[in-house]
Amino acid sequence: MEITEFQPKTVASWALPMDEIRILPIGDIQYGAQGCDLERLKLHIDWGVKNNCYFLGMGDYLDVASPSNRRMLSQVTLYDSVREMMDNKMEDELKSLLHILAPTKGRWLGLVSGHHYWEFGDGTTTDT
Repeated sequence: MEITEFQPKTVASWALPMDEIRILPIGDIQYGAQGCDLERLKLHIDWGVKNNCYFLGMGDYLDVASPSNRRMLSQVTLYDSVREMMDNKMEDELKSLLHILAPTKGRWLGLVSGHHYWEFGDGTTTDT
């Protein structure tokens, strides 16, 4: 069987006859870095919340360690206390960022990991 003619049903407007869903990406925040624009992030979040948007995490939430940094750190022997101190600092940074993201609770569709993250002693990361 072959279709020789097809007339699709269209609408005259960009807005379909159903509710629109907006998905806002949030990623490459690099929280903790000098160039991190927290005010812009907060405006993005506020607009998304006010407009009933959903969010999708795109990775690199904290500016911690690149793959080469993590590779070098894995090759050195650190005292447990040093590793614990570093984990605690990253946990504090993560909590600060989560406080900023709090208005988006329940509006996330998913998260992906970036390449700037901290791996905690238990194997979890700041991106997971």
